[in-house]
Amino acid sequence: MTGSQSGYGSPWGQRLLLVAMVMTCMNNMPCADSKNILVVDSMFSPNHFQTLSVIGKELAGKGHNVTVLLGECMLTQVDTTKHDIFHFEIYDCGVTAEEEAATTAIFGKLSLTGELSSFTWYAKMWLGLLPNDPEISALRKRIFDKGFQKRYAELKDVKERLLTLNFDLVVCDTFTPWCAVYAHDMLRLPYVNVVISTLLGTRYTRWANSPSPLSYVPEFMTHYTDSMPFLQRVKNFLMHLFSLLIYDVISLTNLDVIRDMWGNRSSLSNREIMAGASLYIVNQDFLFEYPRPLQPNIVLCGGVLTREAQPLSQELEAFMQGSGDQGVLVFSFSTLVNHMDDKMADMIAGALARLPFRVIWKYMGERQPATLGNNTLLAKWIPQNDLLGHNKTKMFVYHGGANGAYEAIYHGVPLVGIPLFADQLDNMFRLRSRGMAEHFGGILEVTTDTLYEKIMKVATDPSYTKNAERTSAIYRSPQQRSLERAVFWIEHVMAHGHEHLQSNRGNLSWFQLNLLDIAGALIVVCLVLGLLLRWWCTAISKELS
Repeated sequence: MTGSQSGYGSPWGQRLLLVAMVMTCMNNMPCADSKNILVVDSMFSPNHFQTLSVIGKELAGKGHNVTVLLGECMLTQVDTTKHDIFHFEIYDCGVTAEEEAATTAIFGKLSLTGELSSFTWYAKMWLGLLPNDPEISALRKRIFDKGFQKRYAELKDVKERLLTLNFDLVVCDTFTPWCAVYAHDMLRLPYVNVVISTLLGTRYTRWANSPSPLSYVPEFMTHYTDSMPFLQRVKNFLMHLFSLLIYDVISLTNLDVIRDMWGNRSSLSNREIMAGASLYIVNQDFLFEYPRPLQPNIVLCGGVLTREAQPLSQELEAFMQGSGDQGVLVFSFSTLVNHMDDKMADMIAGALARLPFRVIWKYMGERQPATLGNNTLLAKWIPQNDLLGHNKTKMFVYHGGANGAYEAIYHGVPLVGIPLFADQLDNMFRLRSRGMAEHFGGILEVTTDTLYEKIMKVATDPSYTKNAERTSAIYRSPQQRSLERAVFWIEHVMAHGHEHLQSNRGNLSWFQLNLLDIAGALIVVCLVLGLLLRWWCTAISKELS
């Protein structure tokens, strides 16, 4: 299925659009200021689409016309009928929904082995050094090689269709940087890069031409703080070199294959295109990041999905109220982890059954765990934000993703983290530094006893709840919500451009940036003065003798 799906054409879509336009005009924003905005999904996971769609809905609520470019292979994970306020442009992403689901399943399976919690695994995958396992080979083939090219081939053909819609701006998920290249080379439009996760060490600040001093900015997956002794700074520097190799050399260079396939290639390099974004909107806050310098074109909007809790269903509300004074624990793993083996399920269920309070467990397995306790309610889907905002919720156990972290911060709920992959262990270190969380080093450390002990440690020590509530109060203190801030800056660059937000840093060579030219000049001057002084002293000495 290729072509377009229009939410505006349905009766409900027309009503919603009309209401949005009326509300916009009532808020003294002229309807003539309405822009056409293209939002591009990364085809990575429903969580990424969820964040982009929330930003898109806020923009639509301001009276803008929002179109979402979505791969057909994502239609089994994204229900377009629930987003009538958008216009959808669907294109053939070169793989079937079954193949996409298989890739997700492999990733989820690997995350439960503990392998993905190490940067080494990702480096080996990018460099093709992993063992010749059939599943790994299939994963690499779909991410790289011909599968990589097939995913984006038809984007060349949808170009003309998109150009007829006269977009003013493209909103990209930066996780897959091809969007910025497509916006620049093919559509010739300004673009905003949205970072769904955190800054991931220096990766996105490098791409945005923002300084990231390695002396106190820990790299991605080092699990360091901003206070690093000598040996940690050595490792941090080496990890930075790995990051440059994998993300700047290999990843961005892979885009050249796509650019050649698309044609219409500009003279700019991929790094220059990434640096040319009007904005970087990052799902991060300094409550969740160590202090570091940022350029004005990087806008921190941590927790764009956070919102006040909505009423629960009758069944869930009855379960919550039945917990009495003990309260409820919410247990949830990543949506990428849609299955676990029976042994792991029984191990987790056994720990939860020993707890003195009720548990809601987002569990997607077909088999009910044999050790499931009477205190535990299983659900394939849970309204996570609404449960965390309920007054009966006492704790949150989850995998360490950024969105869950901000929902817990927003509602002041202490956590226990079981990180599975990527930045999740780094996230848990940051939450722990706030005094509101404990965590495991990875899934392999979890047993029935250790999980029970970790949960009870947080449950019985009131300092975790106190620190969570204090962090929540700080996070809620700004008058402008994260989502409002993101949309404000998007509208700002559409109205005023972005040149005033960018420094001249990107135009300086590495030796100018680090003042090595000045240092060299000073050394030369000192050497010349030293030689002159020596010559003068020698001459005086000869005259005196």
